[in-house]
Amino acid sequence: MMLKHLPEGTVPFEDCGFARYPLWVCLGEEVVVRCRVDDSAAVPVLTARYEEGIHTLKHFDRTDNYYSFSLGAFDSLQEVSYRFQTDEEITPWYNFDVVLMQSISSFSSIDQQGEQRIAALLCEDVMLNIDIEAVLKMTLRQTSADAEVTEPNYASEYTLKLPEGFSLRCHQEGLWALYRAEEEVCKATEYQFWRDKDGKILKMALKLRMSNLHIL
Repeated sequence: MMLKHLPEGTVPFEDCGFARYPLWVCLGEEVVVRCRVDDSAAVPVLTARYEEGIHTLKHFDRTDNYYSFSLGAFDSLQEVSYRFQTDEEITPWYNFDVVLMQSISSFSSIDQQGEQRIAALLCEDVMLNIDIEAVLKMTLRQTSADAEVTEPNYASEYTLKLPEGFSLRCHQEGLWALYRAEEEVCKATEYQFWRDKDGKILKMALKLRMSNLHIL
């Protein structure tokens, strides 16, 4: 294979030169895809399929045998496909969703269900369940848009007691935090969800603030 393209790259800490930038494409972000041509003087072109139709693009930059193509920025949530082609070879179609990134830094509501469980609503279709039976377990669940969600009770703060003097507290004005002997150990500051055109969450991330200087 002379045409090489790997959307996610080879390793996260080094640019391989033939990836997609960015890997997760949000509304309004310019998308650049790159490829490498080995053992050939053939010059690739890019074919892209999206809402506006099918387009063939030429590279805007070349460094040795590395070629860069710009798909531009997308102003609507949609599915996009693209592939590279020379006179000698055609790659498979590569696909990605243009997504909307949603940021949440506080619960909509919190409900403590006994001494070992908290159900907290992050947004209209995402529930965080926190259980402390054998171990501390947190589960995110996305419901369908027409699903019936039981309305939780409202309170400013709920606490689950953990072994060894630890406790987990959920705050109505924020998210959750882990404490030991009344000292904050770590705190959740933000949940991030990447949603496709149908509202389905394709990726999530959690931002934490650590109180300690070192982790052993």
